[in-house]
Amino acid sequence: ANGKNFVTSIVSQALQKKQKILKVVDDQFGSPTWTYRLALQIKEFLAKDVKGTYHATAEGFCSRFECARHILEILGVDTDIQPCSMNEFKSPARRPSNCLLENRQLKQQGLNVMRNWKEDIKTFLEKYADKIIQEAESTAS
Repeated sequence: ANGKNFVTSIVSQALQKKQKILKVVDDQFGSPTWTYRLALQIKEFLAKDVKGTYHATAEGFCSRFECARHILEILGVDTDIQPCSMNEFKSPARRPSNCLLENRQLKQQGLNVMRNWKEDIKTFLEKYADKIIQEAESTAS
């Protein structure tokens, strides 16, 4: 909930309404992963003395647009959100269109504690929505 991340950026942009339409990339796919859940996965590795290289990411995937829409729906924020392509969205960071990873090894070894991205975003927002909204509204004024 602290600092700048996709959730706080989307909420801030939606509440500030500096632009009438919130455009979010719809042709880049990934698995939005909560750092808390990743920390729980690392704790599992440490508890079981796991060695090696593993992918650890939220289960399921979505576009950035789908994720943003999900966030705003949970919060009940009414804003005009529209999909756009990566080419339309100017960003200093170059990103691949497919950022998907699979937790195959975690599952095969019975170590997977990662949840679906929708569940984690819902849990995250249930816990931190008030703080995120307050910060977004305070920077808008």
